[in-house]
Amino acid sequence: MKGKVKGRFFRLWFLILFAIICAIAPVAALATQTVSVDTSLLNIRSGPGTTFAKVGQATAGQQFTVLEEKEGWLKIQLSDSSTGWLIKDYVKPALLSSNPESPKDPALGELVINGTQVNVRSGPGTTFSKITSFPQGTKVTAIDLKNDWYQISWSTGQGWIASWLVEPAPEKEATDIPAEQGIQGEVVEDLPPGQPEGTDVQSLSWNWTKTGSGIKITVQGTQPLGYSEKILAGEPKILLEFAGALKDGSNTETIDESGITKIEAKAEKDCSALVVYLSEEIPYQTGLSPDGCALTINTAYSGDMTYSGPTGKTVVIDPGHGISQSGDGYDPGAIGAGGLHESDVVLDIGQKVGDLLTREGFNVILTRPGRENLTLEGRPQIANEACADVFVSIHCNASLNATLNGTTTYFYAPVGSSLEEQRAVRQRLAAAVQSRLLEGLGRKDLGVREENYAVLRYTTVPSILVETAFISNSEEEVLLSDEQFRNQVAVSIVNGLKDFFSETNG
Repeated sequence: MKGKVKGRFFRLWFLILFAIICAIAPVAALATQTVSVDTSLLNIRSGPGTTFAKVGQATAGQQFTVLEEKEGWLKIQLSDSSTGWLIKDYVKPALLSSNPESPKDPALGELVINGTQVNVRSGPGTTFSKITSFPQGTKVTAIDLKNDWYQISWSTGQGWIASWLVEPAPEKEATDIPAEQGIQGEVVEDLPPGQPEGTDVQSLSWNWTKTGSGIKITVQGTQPLGYSEKILAGEPKILLEFAGALKDGSNTETIDESGITKIEAKAEKDCSALVVYLSEEIPYQTGLSPDGCALTINTAYSGDMTYSGPTGKTVVIDPGHGISQSGDGYDPGAIGAGGLHESDVVLDIGQKVGDLLTREGFNVILTRPGRENLTLEGRPQIANEACADVFVSIHCNASLNATLNGTTTYFYAPVGSSLEEQRAVRQRLAAAVQSRLLEGLGRKDLGVREENYAVLRYTTVPSILVETAFISNSEEEVLLSDEQFRNQVAVSIVNGLKDFFSETNG
């Protein structure tokens, strides 16, 4: 009898153990599953459904470890140890290493810049200060990876760069020649800091011209430029260091206008520097030509913003998003791959616009901050009740196509509607601001367009909506995170408004 009881006891424990193994096995398999994003841009949410808040966005090819599956949604592990949810329909299984218990270390080593002009920062995020910037094709060495940012090193320093703006350097063909030797056994000299590999010697020239809002400086190279950019404390000045020799050697040119006192060119054997001396700290924006061979520095000087139009005009500035459409929650707007929130960017730009306009004698009303329960329809109502002269809504553009980039300004006054009588003035307002944005930012011109946006439809005063740049584009997200770029956006919008009022009342 005891033997039978003992046998039943072991059989019972065996069945319990087998049931536990069967229950754990699927979970264990799911815990080690890795998926890859299979669309251009995919929202990451706080819970398994579209009603949950967005906590980030993932780009094509990004891989995540799956922790749980629920109702067609996958709970994933994020790089900062937090979790989020992706819809299952837009991911695919990722290739796993042969030993899943020993995950492969992040791919460090030699990387190549794949953005047109990429900022290098002092820490792993867009909130850290900019150290320098490198053009497309520059090779750097990754020594660490943190929160989707690589810590990199180059011949003259170290910094951090967004992982989505670089790619692994192509593997070199096998060779018996040591890496540090040339064909004849000669030691291969290091390339100047930040200079892409090439057989031609870099030769540089520069010039400057006056613009409607400041000074434009152009540095032209015979091949893609490698350069670093610094703002020096004390006596305000911009220092630009280049790989390559100046064709005309060292020289100094006195400017004494638009906030610039002089420009000094310093030539050395393999590198050059351009020092722009400022009478005060002024906003400026750098940009590379499509081939990377020309760098432009556009400054914006408030002292040059001569305004002959009427003062005392009322302008309502509407930094988009920040408050949900129903007025009862937070709306971050679009979120860039690097985690930048549209609502934060446009609030900063809107406040800068307001400060500049106030100094020029305008009456400025900001729709936020300060209004916790502001609805979408309530934004234009502020302008209507104030009998404002113009209403300007400021946004960042976004698209599932991460390659889209550029600047757009919208108006709305369809023929046959109650707004038709404002059609010409609204279109003229949009054109004035768009023109100044193109001049100041140097981004792709996506034109003046007409669209039935609520903030334009419900305003009874002339109104426009500005899409400054694409936060979904990796290069423009970096620009939108940059203080100088935001300053330039603000100055450009103000200049456009002043052009409009001067023309309207001229």
